[in-house]
Amino acid sequence: MMVVRAGFFHLTLFSVCFLLSYTDESEKKSQVMSEADALLGLKASFNNSADSLATWSNTSIPCDGKVPWIGIICVNGVVRGLRLRRMNLSGKIDIDALADLPYLRTVSFTDNFFTGNIPNFKKLRHLKAIYISNNHFEGFIPDKFFDGMTHLKKFWIPGNAFSGTIPSSINKMDAIMELRLENNRFSGKIPNVGEKLLRLKSFNVSHNQLVGYIPERFVHFGLSAFAGNQGLCGKPMQFSHYCSHSHDHLLHSHEDMNLIEEEEHDEHFGSIKVGVLAFLLTVLFAMLFLLLIRKNDNPSDKVNDGFTYIGRNHMTPRRNMYRAESASVHSTMSENEQSAIATRMTSFGKGALVVLNEEKGRFALSDLMKADAQSLGNGTFSSSFKAVIPNTGISVVVKCIKEMNRLDSLDFRTEMKKLAGIVGHPNVHAPIAFHYRDDEKLVVYEYVEKGSLLYNLHGDNRRTNRAALDWPTRLRIVKGITHGLQHLHEKFPESKVPHGNFKSGNILLTQNFTPLIVDYGYIPFFSPFRVKTSFLAYKTPEYIKNNVVSPKSDVYCLGIVVLELLTGNFPSQYINSGKGGIDVVHWTRNALNDKKEDEILDHRLVENLGSVEMKGIYRLLRLAVKLVRRDPDKRPSLTEVVKRIDAISDDVGASSRRRK
Repeated sequence: MMVVRAGFFHLTLFSVCFLLSYTDESEKKSQVMSEADALLGLKASFNNSADSLATWSNTSIPCDGKVPWIGIICVNGVVRGLRLRRMNLSGKIDIDALADLPYLRTVSFTDNFFTGNIPNFKKLRHLKAIYISNNHFEGFIPDKFFDGMTHLKKFWIPGNAFSGTIPSSINKMDAIMELRLENNRFSGKIPNVGEKLLRLKSFNVSHNQLVGYIPERFVHFGLSAFAGNQGLCGKPMQFSHYCSHSHDHLLHSHEDMNLIEEEEHDEHFGSIKVGVLAFLLTVLFAMLFLLLIRKNDNPSDKVNDGFTYIGRNHMTPRRNMYRAESASVHSTMSENEQSAIATRMTSFGKGALVVLNEEKGRFALSDLMKADAQSLGNGTFSSSFKAVIPNTGISVVVKCIKEMNRLDSLDFRTEMKKLAGIVGHPNVHAPIAFHYRDDEKLVVYEYVEKGSLLYNLHGDNRRTNRAALDWPTRLRIVKGITHGLQHLHEKFPESKVPHGNFKSGNILLTQNFTPLIVDYGYIPFFSPFRVKTSFLAYKTPEYIKNNVVSPKSDVYCLGIVVLELLTGNFPSQYINSGKGGIDVVHWTRNALNDKKEDEILDHRLVENLGSVEMKGIYRLLRLAVKLVRRDPDKRPSLTEVVKRIDAISDDVGASSRRRK
């Protein structure tokens, strides 16, 4: 009897172990199938996912190791992370589908095209990292958004268009280590978190519309974490008196500014940082100048960095345009303020100004420090001012650049001399001097009166002569920039993409509208991260899809400029985040397909033109569309482009002579 019972007990224990093992295997299999269903549901909520997520299929399993699902991070056979960066995705992020992934800890949707309000990540309480930088999200983030997100360590949302105040619930994120909110439209004050957020190692709210004093908890993150917020003050901003009661009314004026951003707030004044908003009162301009003297901007997860993408909004106050907007700021400053600037500028006395082209005149760094400063605005990488060298009458533009930090002084000099060697071409504007410091660089150019093509096309009507940009003038500009770009490609044959950031903001116009290409060859000077996130060549279809650039990337950018000239519209391709501008590529393609070319042309361009002139415009329009083909191999070479534009120009000139 005892033997029977023992045998029965042994059988029962074996059965229980077998059943438990079977149950575990069944649950694991069920979990795997559930993860596959959840991911396929997520894929269904995306647009443009058929190609980029082709490996996500109901014929395979995410983490079995046989057919890897792109962008899926597996640990111990379960889905722990999504890394869907630069997948050309848009549509909706299905949070409910993500909620069916119980072991999910990290999500990245960086560098895609998602729009609308922020997804309700609050449902995913176990997430440790969220990355949604460089999309087109917008709107307010609910004040209680972070309630319950006690496991969240990293939250990155730069390069979107989020607005409203920063949620006060950030003070409930006990585990947060990285909080990156830069390059959005947040307004109001930075929440005061007291002594909380003790684990926070990285914090950045630069280039928003924030106002008020910087809370003590965040001061140690340095100036670069707060740059581009004209209403912020206190440490580490230089002039903390900006928040004094007498200036309170000025702090909020920035919230209503509708600024261009394509040349974004990336720009820094090293020795002199000058404000740009010409429509403000002279006294406000002076205060902004003082505040921006030490303005800095760290590379963010963004990117545009550059080109980001220009203006989050439409073209009202003209920021980021190479154009003088005010009288000398020194005349409006107090003695104390001028003294502060002089002290700052004295730091540039360490080292010499290297003159690259003495034909433009000889001058020293001390001459620049004595010159009156006149704001010209901000570009993608620099803040610029005009200086008239004392006792010489020479007018120069000084660009103060913070992020040219990839090269040491010797390599910097070598590369700068290469750029300066591109002299003698009528459509290329070479630097004439530079000053090297570890943290800041000065690059000096000869002053060009009319400013950028960007400014002349989209700037203040009261300060520009749009009527002068008629068809012959625009065609001459196209011809000039094409010849200039071809010249750069011939001079830099070893470069992957000789210009790299070709756009209307980097084309200057002389008094007779001769175009001059500037800011070429800058790629070696900047970190790979900044290049990839800020240079226009890195926003082309080939880079978005395949992470490659080539000389044909410059051709694509040329096509955008030509379409900008023909349509008169501000290209959304210049915009780093948010909404604004027109997708001139998509818009023009559709118009040609629908045979509605007339509807997209700038009315100022086509007024009073005859059939012969219109024929030339249509030819140029069709050529421009070929320049922006998605496949770079199908774009014409610059040599071919030059020939075709020259032919159009010759035909237009011949027609004009016959009429005379």
